[in-house]
Amino acid sequence: MVNLWRRFGVLIGFGLFLPGLVLADSRMYPEEVVLGNPVTWIISGEQVENDFEQLDLSVLKQHFVIHDIEGGSSRLRLRLYPYEAGVFQLPAMHHGGLHVKPITIHVQENPEVSVTWQAPQKQAYPDEVLYWRADVSAKGENIPIRVLATENDPNQVYQWLGTAEPKADHTLFENHVRLISAVRFLKPGAYSLPSPGVRVDSSAYRHELFFAPPQAVQVRPMPSYLPAVLPVGQVSLSADFNPFWVVTGDLYHWVWHLNGQNVTDEQLPNLASQLTDTDGFEWLMPTVERTQAVTESGLMSRAEIDQPFRILEYGWVRLPALRVTYFNPQSGRLEDVVFPAQSMVALPGAVIVFGQFLLALLALVSLRVIWLGLREAFLKWRLLAGLKQADSVLQVWQSVDAWSRRQLSHRQNGQAWPVPVISKDVSGSRQPSLGSWLQVFESEYGDNAQARTLVDRLNEQLYSERHPAVKLAALDWAKSLPLFKVSFSRLRRF
Repeated sequence: MVNLWRRFGVLIGFGLFLPGLVLADSRMYPEEVVLGNPVTWIISGEQVENDFEQLDLSVLKQHFVIHDIEGGSSRLRLRLYPYEAGVFQLPAMHHGGLHVKPITIHVQENPEVSVTWQAPQKQAYPDEVLYWRADVSAKGENIPIRVLATENDPNQVYQWLGTAEPKADHTLFENHVRLISAVRFLKPGAYSLPSPGVRVDSSAYRHELFFAPPQAVQVRPMPSYLPAVLPVGQVSLSADFNPFWVVTGDLYHWVWHLNGQNVTDEQLPNLASQLTDTDGFEWLMPTVERTQAVTESGLMSRAEIDQPFRILEYGWVRLPALRVTYFNPQSGRLEDVVFPAQSMVALPGAVIVFGQFLLALLALVSLRVIWLGLREAFLKWRLLAGLKQADSVLQVWQSVDAWSRRQLSHRQNGQAWPVPVISKDVSGSRQPSLGSWLQVFESEYGDNAQARTLVDRLNEQLYSERHPAVKLAALDWAKSLPLFKVSFSRLRRF
């Protein structure tokens, strides 16, 4: 009787303890899946969330990424996406009331989509920009392919910097897209960097997700001698202000352009901090515009700094030189880019206005000289052409007369000089004096032996229809005509 009651007590105690031993239910399906499609893992039971957090998932994470977790304390639903095709055996896992049976998952190649990953480098410095690259090929026409939105690490270990605009190559039956995502680590240490996800919308109702295994990255500390804030990458510097003179007291803008490659825009320094209270300058508050974008060539950043200032003194002044120091992770060294000091003359506004007037006057005079010189050269060219074609003394003189009417001033002591005209009718009443023409010519050009020879030949051969001596003398005289001499003399009168 005593033994009966003992057995009954054991059964009652076991029944009271049984609810505490109820195991959570765990299911994974399907066991065969195509790469890009998920394996669903459903866990249900009391306090399964706490037990799940204590599971050893190291083997599972070698082959799958846990992309999505839904549910609460009594029910969880997880979507597992495989990294690659193959047969993966997941061992038994358990903690508390949660027991997961071993399972074998068969992942088949995707016949419609292929993704080739290029992982970032395995060693880096803090703030050095790293890249995940993916080359995606999908069969079909105009299939949307994009990178999933990435989330920064909650422990502030790494920071995603953006994704480049996809470079696509579409054909009738296939799409090729290259995707690039940039990321940087914020502090030294050994970390596992997950890949971004690639989404391929195979149809309006179905999409596939692809991931790469995490990359182990060793982030080395920066050399101890470096300042705490320093751009990591490559930086170039240019400026937009290079006048020769400035007006004292006027407001000017010195604009600096900082361009960074593999440098975030926030790392580009504000060079206004290098401007000290130098005598003669008044530096005002600058404005800064920063932009950055991930491109096929990498992360490109830009900072445009508008530094307004005034010059308060007269004379020779110099804008200070500017220096940007950055750490080149490729060489592991500090590098400098220097914008040299600029010199200029600071003058009162009235002086600059007067100088501008003188420059305008000089430009006007120069144009006048050029015009007169070109006109003189053209008349000489036409004179030579006419003399070469002349077949008589009359035609020789007609060429000389045409040149004289346009080039000589025909004045001496303020009186007009008659221009000689030779024709076949050479009666004494109509025959002018060639000496008057010579006098006018030499008043403009000075003594000229070739001109005197020409006049002598004309006087000797005045009644001859053809004579080569006159033509040769005229050509020698025309060739001896200097350019710009009369132009400068007329410019002085102008």
